[in-house]
Amino acid sequence: MELFQGALLTLVYTLGMALPFLVLALASGLIMPFFSRIKSHLLLLKRIGGLLIILMGILLMLGQLNVLSGILG
Repeated sequence: MELFQGALLTLVYTLGMALPFLVLALASGLIMPFFSRIKSHLLLLKRIGGLLIILMGILLMLGQLNVLSGILG
């Protein structure tokens, strides 16, 4: 019985991880026009994302990552 329960839980976990990607792949035709509209802003978005990753790395090294969650939460 435990074997089947473990297999079922693994299946549910796998579906939970894969389902958002499958939905995104199936809806890519609807999503692509949105990306073409924000194409001119992609460089700015990449820079902002990079700065956030650097900030999170610095806060993590200093042991102050909870400060970021306090600001955003």
